[in-house]
Order: sequence, then structure tokens, then C-alpha cells
Amino acid sequence: MLRRVIGGAIAGVIKMPIEWARMVARGSAPPAFKLASSLKADAIPELPLKDVEITSIDGTVLHAVVDDGSNLVAGCRPIVFVHGHPEGWWSWKSQLEHFATAGHPVLALSKRGYGASDKPQDVDKYHMWGCLDHDIRAAVEFMTDPNVGKPLLVGHDYGAAICWAYVGGGVAAKEWQVAGYAALAVPPMELYMKNNKGGLAALWAGLYVIFYNMPKVPELLNCFNNAWIIGLTLNDSYTKRDARWINLYRTDKLQPGAMCAQLNYYRSMGRSRPNMANWMTPSNQMQLPVLMIRGKQDISLVRELYDGYKDIVPNAKLVELDACSHWIMSDQPIAVNEAIGKFLTELE
Repeated sequence: MLRRVIGGAIAGVIKMPIEWARMVARGSAPPAFKLASSLKADAIPELPLKDVEITSIDGTVLHAVVDDGSNLVAGCRPIVFVHGHPEGWWSWKSQLEHFATAGHPVLALSKRGYGASDKPQDVDKYHMWGCLDHDIRAAVEFMTDPNVGKPLLVGHDYGAAICWAYVGGGVAAKEWQVAGYAALAVPPMELYMKNNKGGLAALWAGLYVIFYNMPKVPELLNCFNNAWIIGLTLNDSYTKRDARWINLYRTDKLQPGAMCAQLNYYRSMGRSRPNMANWMTPSNQMQLPVLMIRGKQDISLVRELYDGYKDIVPNAKLVELDACSHWIMSDQPIAVNEAIGKFLTELE
């Protein structure tokens, strides 16, 4: 505990004020706050969505939005979307609108700790393997229709990392519940571990994780002034977000227990380990079709982290987008839709 306090305090003092100041200097200060009235489907009433609940393996109840069925086209493949941190199901607004209108059954998950999903406070409820990956499995199973085919899985940021853990579980058996996987902003963990050479740049990029492992203080700072820092962080993109979206994110963090639950994703790092039989290597490749999309201006997850991806994921391709930060769906929604649409066509 003492080590986490000291390490978090040092990381917080060294990095976070500098990063926040840079964001303000870039004009990313969020608009005036207005509490959102809902974090469910009616938060975006113009979309043809409805609410559902899915129960994960440990009894955690997960909220998700799905299409209302009004635009379904026979034979269109289901799609499951999984958001990252500190976002929510509404991060996929452009994708939900595009693919639901095109006739696809769609589901956007509220990860545990977010939106209207349960918010367990125990760090052990956020292990990547044996817990969070089962949340993805539950969502995929919910959307699986034997008459249509296996769903396409799409994840961003920490959501993409969890989805990598989930699809990685099929490597040893060479069998998957999904037809393909589209990972936005995050390479396989195997590549991250191999290509992250350390050094000052990598240390600087990762200091926020050390800060998040500090007890209590990150919650207080992130929730201060109606989660102003969350709004600042999510508005720090090439395309400034509509005030309604920023208010949804900020409202989400102000729910009782939400900020602690969401930081527990980072506090659980290192507490669980994968089954190494499922670890991707050149001799243990993952044959699942994979699309990876990254923003060329993503300062956290740089291009070098993807080096050698064909050696372990031979059926993968990498799409890199110009004028695009880490917040890919906000910066380049049309390009993301086009890339996913092309990938769907290739899967057929």
C-alpha cells in the first residue's frame, strides 16, 4: 500500500499536471457541464436502439444497447462493440447508426463499472483473464444467431485489450465464437510486451497507470468539478466532441462507485495471468481474421508496438489513419466505418 501511495504521488506530481496543462493549451477545455438525464438507449433517442441486460459468469449484470430490429436485413452479420477508458457505449454512436441502418444487428456493451452496468468495487472483479474476458463472451453469445453466422467483434482502447484476451483464448483450440476481430488503437499484448523497449518515452507514457494505482486520490481528482478532467481528456482530439457527448462521459463518472470501479481495471493489472497455451507466438499463431486500426497521431500507442504482427496474427491487416489521435471513432468516424465495412465484406 505504501509503495502504491508513494509511486502514485510521484507519478501524479510529475506527469498529470503537465499533461492537463498541455490539453488546456491545445484548446481542449470541456464545455459547460449539464448532467445527462440518462446513460441508457434514450440518451441518444435519434438512434434505433433499445436496452438489454446480460449476466456475466460471476453474476455481474451488464447493460448494453442493441438495435430495435426496425432496419434488419436478412443475412447481415451481427456486430458487438466494446468501448475503452474513460468512454461508454455511446462512443460508438457513428458506428451504431451506420451499421444498424445498413441492416446489421448491433450491440454496444457498457463494460462493468460503466454506464448502467453493475459496478463491483473489489479489484479482483477486474482481472483480464477469467473475469473481464467472460464479459465479452457473454455479449458475443447474446448476439450469436446460428441462422446468420458468428458476430464480428470490435473493441477500442482497454476494451480492445480485453477483446484480445478473449480471442486469445481460442488460440490453443483454433476455434472462436466470432468471425473476426477489429481492434482499434491497441495491438496484441504479446506485441506490446515484445516491442515496448522501455526508456524514458515508454516510462513517461505509462506513468498514468502508476498514478491510477494510488488509492482514493485519482477518484477525487477525476470527479472534481463535475469530472472536469474527464471532459478535458476526452475533448483532447482532432475533432472536438459535441457537448452532449462530453456530458454523458462526465455524468457517468459521477455515479456512486463508478470512478473507483473504472480505475480498478488498472489496479488489477499484474494480478492475473493468461493461460500460456493461448499466448500468441510464431509457432502458435492466431488464425482468426483481424483488422487493426490506429491513429497516426496516437502519442500513447506508437506504430513500433505493432512491429511483427504478421508473425503471430498472419490473417491481420493494419490500417493507419491520418489526422487521428487515440480517440479514433471521434476523429475519423467515416474512415472507421469504411474500414469495418470492407472487413465485413472480406469475412463473407
